[in-house]
Amino acid sequence: MGGELAQGPRLVVLDPDEAGLVQRAQAGDREAFSALIGRHQAAVLAYGLRALRDEARARDLAQEVFLTFWRERRRYVHRGRLLPYLLTVARNRALAQHKRTQASLRLATAVAEAPPRAPSTPLESAERRQTRARLEAALARLPDERAEAVQLRFVLGLSVAEIAEITQVAEGTVKSRIGRGLQGLREELSHER
Repeated sequence: MGGELAQGPRLVVLDPDEAGLVQRAQAGDREAFSALIGRHQAAVLAYGLRALRDEARARDLAQEVFLTFWRERRRYVHRGRLLPYLLTVARNRALAQHKRTQASLRLATAVAEAPPRAPSTPLESAERRQTRARLEAALARLPDERAEAVQLRFVLGLSVAEIAEITQVAEGTVKSRIGRGLQGLREELSHER
């Protein structure tokens, strides 16, 4: 016990100024919202830099965090400090970005490792490029997880089980993403006609 300090419960120090700013921001006061940004932007940005290791992405993340607070401000329940809420939002957004980046890397790797196709006539090549451009544009408008599932299944010919393993989701979720992705592609391509 020598030299150790007994640790009691941690106290949350309430900041009446912050509580007032939160209340005013919740009522739609943009000046109060700006003051909250000023108080917490450095901490949210520092978290983003540590989590994402990229200044531009960290700045985008910080902006998303504060926009999320603004959009959700009426549902937010202030429990003494705003920063833990903001950092929770930042963490969730950073994890989502990381997952999207990993999925893109997995897809790029799979595409790079796909076997080359046999050469075709110039007309077939032109038609294939045009069709591919339309499909890529339609895929780009789909949610990321649906586009990824469709590409892995139909471009790379992977099984549902293989896609589930790569994306780390259940096979039922993969099937759902593929089905919804195909429906979305049909809708996107039908609008082009």
